[in-house]
Amino acid sequence: MELIADNLRITKTDIQEALKDLDPKPIQGLVKQCVAKGAWAIDLNTGPLGKQPEAGMQFFIRAVQRVTDLPLLIDTSNPAAMRAGLEVADNRIIIDPVVPPLVWADGIVQARAVLNVIRMLPDLLGFNVRTIAGISNLTTGAGHNDKKNQRTNNR
Repeated sequence: MELIADNLRITKTDIQEALKDLDPKPIQGLVKQCVAKGAWAIDLNTGPLGKQPEAGMQFFIRAVQRVTDLPLLIDTSNPAAMRAGLEVADNRIIIDPVVPPLVWADGIVQARAVLNVIRMLPDLLGFNVRTIAGISNLTTGAGHNDKKNQRTNNR
C-alpha cells in the first residue's frame, strides 16, 4: 500500500495565505511533515485557483518540488491550472480528477466539470491519455449532514 498525503488543501487558512502572499514556507513545512511520515506522493488540492490559476498552480508545484522529489497529484478541475502545473513539473505527475458525490448540492455541476477536463486531456497534453473516471452517489467528509443522514437512514 502506498500512502498519498492529502493534507495540502487550499481550504486550509494557512495554505490560502501562503498562496496570497506567495510564501512557500507553510506549504513546504507541511510537505516535509508528510514526507517524514512516509508519504509516497503529495496530493495538491488546489481547487480551481480563482483569477490566476496558472500562476497559482505553478507556485504550488515549484514550492513542493523544492523540498521533495515525490510524485505530485494535480487535484484541480481547471484545465489552465493543470496545463501550467504540467509545464513546470519536474517530479512525476499524476492527474487526480476530483469525483464529487452527486448528492452534494453542486455535485452534478462538479462532476460535469471533472468529466470535461478528462475529455480535454489529450488536447491539454498533446497526446492521447488513458483515464479512469468515477462518479459517486455517496457522501463523505464535510458536506450536508442532513443529506448524509437521509441517505443512510433510507437504506
